[in-house]
Amino acid sequence: SKTGPAPIEVEIEADGKVSSRKPSIAQAGPGLHDVTYVPPPVGQPYQIGVKYGGEDIPGSPFEMSSNPDLDDVTGSGTPGQQNGKSGLQDRKESKIGVSVNPDSQNLGKIHVGLIAAKDLIKTDLVGKSDPYAILSHGNQKFKTNTVKNTQNPEWNYDADFNVPDGGDNTIKIDLFDADKFGKDKSLGSAIIDVDDVMGKGIVPPGWYPL
Repeated sequence: SKTGPAPIEVEIEADGKVSSRKPSIAQAGPGLHDVTYVPPPVGQPYQIGVKYGGEDIPGSPFEMSSNPDLDDVTGSGTPGQQNGKSGLQDRKESKIGVSVNPDSQNLGKIHVGLIAAKDLIKTDLVGKSDPYAILSHGNQKFKTNTVKNTQNPEWNYDADFNVPDGGDNTIKIDLFDADKFGKDKSLGSAIIDVDDVMGKGIVPPGWYPL
């Protein structure tokens, strides 16, 4: 397993269109970012959408208003007018602070590589198991392929989790025996502690008891 900062994305949208001017984003501290952008023309309401790890942060998109503050306008001309049109001045850059993690220092991503299992219990009277795994954290869930007729499956499966998710502090790996008739049978579970992984940064490959 390994960790890394989740990417932050910011978009400025007005009248249903995303601004072609990309905001600049600078980290200001743990979980804090300064976002510098050019507002739309004076008088136009707009939205600031902020995503972290591909997901909207709480409250996003944020409703904003482009106020006619003369100190925030560049160029010359009649206040509220440019090229004979009302409310179309060029704007100076604005700056907002974005907190993607107000409660925890550990927000980011965890990459889990599920390589294999060995000596799984037998749940069928005849033949071997058809194992697969489900990896879950909060509302995120991933499922491997099913490996036929073996107690020693190899998956080499990769999953990326945004952490934390809904207060969940573990990543759970549940193994099942796929059954054509009836309910799939449990082959055991393994638990990965999110805080432990975030503290270590990289956890070398190893065997986990089920």
